[in-house]
Amino acid sequence: MKVKTLTEQEVLYESDRLCHPSIGTLFKRKRNQTIICRQFLLYLFFYNHHPSTGENHLIIFHWRVQMIKKRTQLKAALLLAATINVSYAAEVCFPPAKGTDFSDVLQCMQDKDDAQQQQIEALKKENQRLANIVRSSQRQIDSQQQRIAALEPKKEKPLRYIDNGDGTVTDKESGLTWLKNANCFGTQQWQTAMQSAKNLKCGQCCLSDGSTAGMWRLPTREELVKMVDERYRNPALSNAAGTGQWKEGDAFSGVQTYNYWTSAEYAHYSGEAWYVDFDDGGAAVYGKSYIAYVWPVRRRQ
Repeated sequence: MKVKTLTEQEVLYESDRLCHPSIGTLFKRKRNQTIICRQFLLYLFFYNHHPSTGENHLIIFHWRVQMIKKRTQLKAALLLAATINVSYAAEVCFPPAKGTDFSDVLQCMQDKDDAQQQQIEALKKENQRLANIVRSSQRQIDSQQQRIAALEPKKEKPLRYIDNGDGTVTDKESGLTWLKNANCFGTQQWQTAMQSAKNLKCGQCCLSDGSTAGMWRLPTREELVKMVDERYRNPALSNAAGTGQWKEGDAFSGVQTYNYWTSAEYAHYSGEAWYVDFDDGGAAVYGKSYIAYVWPVRRRQ
């Protein structure tokens, strides 16, 4: 095998020279066969980009080329040369041994290409087999995890409000203890509400907690606002678990969708105090002579 550097014009020249009708060893002197010859030889010129020089090296194989004379066979040969994996086949089939018939070279290329395709198909099948094993194993793992999850006890969300069973409810978020009955005193003016909360003790409002007068009070504005759940309206309060809107007995009773007094007086005018509206959860100031509901609270004992 001889390697030489050629320009594109020299490549065309080589194809014209080797396929000229006057060279009887290649073709009979027919124009159509000359054109086919030129195209065929151009397919057999392998261009390789040289990494150091950037030149195109043209590989020409020197052996006695015995071209196929039938036009249909030449077309098949050209198609084979154009579509086959030449770089792979060239490692085995080129350069041919001395005296090798050209048709044998083409057959060698075809055979090696077929062998390579068979290897590729075998690898594809093996990959598919392994992929099926992985998918089957994953399905088994998923099934096992589902069975394990079904056997494990379900973890329920911890309750925010704990009914203590003594007429009180403890808020786990704030640590405060509220009177369970949010409507024990009805509506009262602010000053009266402050006194009612202060005087609350065990035996009143279904209390059995052992509390005494002075332990209860009206909540601050911040404490009452913290009870509001803005996801809900009418009333703006959640159930004991915090997973839905409040319903009677879960965990409080008698909650009203109206204003509840706080102990906070309005800083700019002593005749007003803050309240929280449990219809929408908003907080505002109100004249102390107006009436609102009373919801006593105390620190957890």
